[in-house]
Amino acid sequence: MEAFIEQLRVVLPVLGVNALRKVDRAQSTPTPPTDASPEFHLKVRNGIHARARIDADEFIVLEGSTCVANWITVGNSESTIRSYASYKATHDKFVADGTIRVRADGLGEFT
Repeated sequence: MEAFIEQLRVVLPVLGVNALRKVDRAQSTPTPPTDASPEFHLKVRNGIHARARIDADEFIVLEGSTCVANWITVGNSESTIRSYASYKATHDKFVADGTIRVRADGLGEFT
């Protein structure tokens, strides 16, 4: 059972579920990803190319990864509407605080 729960702690945060997440209150800033983790790539036809590594059971998006500049997806069902509204709020926060820089070519770039 413990092994199963540990696997859930890795997978659930990727899906946006933080129910079993361990929080280290002593650590106030995230540690940079180590080179021990493989690098994951996500490429989309519209020019988006995101890279990430796993660090402390979380995916860390790497600097220079691209994303949409403006979140416009709203969803169809009640659950996806709520999820997408949450994603939009997070995206907007990242643009506002400079984590995502909007480029002239219409893409966002993680700083």
